[in-house]
Amino acid sequence: MKAVVERVREKTPIPVYERTIENVLSAIFASRDPWRIVDLSEEPLPLVVAVIEALHELGYVEFKDGIILTQKGKELVEKYGIGKREDYTCRHCQGKTVELNAFSDL
Repeated sequence: MKAVVERVREKTPIPVYERTIENVLSAIFASRDPWRIVDLSEEPLPLVVAVIEALHELGYVEFKDGIILTQKGKELVEKYGIGKREDYTCRHCQGKTVELNAFSDL
């Protein structure tokens, strides 16, 4: 993991930590779509791009019909116990924290 962090630090002045890498790996584990990966990781776009480039250079991801983990990437995720990132945003209010029950009489 430290090798990935160091590689990313060479690419961007944005602060990067092991947790950043875990967030991006978790998002890649959940989706192949680059925009969804940015959304799920909750990291800035330029940082996610730098992380994905570093992961690709080190053989952890490949670009095949989206962004996917290689076998080496899957082993890294398993080694660190990184799970798939889930999105628990309310589908009714889409995360706007609107209490639907307050409007039940409408």
